[in-house]
Amino acid sequence: VHTFHGHVLRGYFDPKRTAAFRVIERSLARKTDRLIAVSPEVRDDLVDEGIAPPEKFEVIRLGLDLERRATPDPAQSAELRARLGAGDSSLLIAWLGRMTQIKRVDDLLTAFADLRARGIDAHLALAGDGPLRLGLEGLARELRVADRAHFIGLQREVAPLYGAADVVALTSGNEGTPVTLIE
Repeated sequence: VHTFHGHVLRGYFDPKRTAAFRVIERSLARKTDRLIAVSPEVRDDLVDEGIAPPEKFEVIRLGLDLERRATPDPAQSAELRARLGAGDSSLLIAWLGRMTQIKRVDDLLTAFADLRARGIDAHLALAGDGPLRLGLEGLARELRVADRAHFIGLQREVAPLYGAADVVALTSGNEGTPVTLIE
């Protein structure tokens, strides 16, 4: 079973690896009875990429247990805000994801630095990890927001972060299904 949750055919890798993925996906699709996409948009992108014709796809949206995953415990959320140094009057922006090029975390950090330069009392909590993390931490230092841009790593439980946040940011170049916004 292979499910397309977004795809690696545009924006994730360098052109050589992207071309290799396209060849592999097209080859596997020819031998597959049905392909599953998590949204009509992902299906349409894959059809446009020449992976397979539309009639070969089934769209099955993600099943999310929002009650368990996104309902915060107020005490945990308050504790997280305190740990980050985000007072009650501070704006706390949350971002969750893989730190890869397609997620455009660099754009978020640049926008956050602009917000701070305007005198906004704000903090940024970046939940996740990935190959660009060290470079992004360096960018936060360069932009002079490292004291307010908190790289909190992978989070098993995301509800406390959602409860603590005033804003959830999504900066991706593309998404199959933007789970963080749904949550």
